[in-house]
Amino acid sequence: MDTTKMIKAYCLKTKEKNVPMHDAVITKTARGGYIANGNEGKVNKMADIMS
Repeated sequence: MDTTKMIKAYCLKTKEKNVPMHDAVITKTARGGYIANGNEGKVNKMADIMS
């Protein structure tokens, strides 16, 4: 799988940086920003605030 175009985020449970996010869903926040929610390929949930 090509991980160069995947969203990379910080996993709070495993304390790892730049973990590729699987099944990412990008939504707009109430203040107008964007957030990506997904998982790391297992059961750990991840979130990343986008610019």
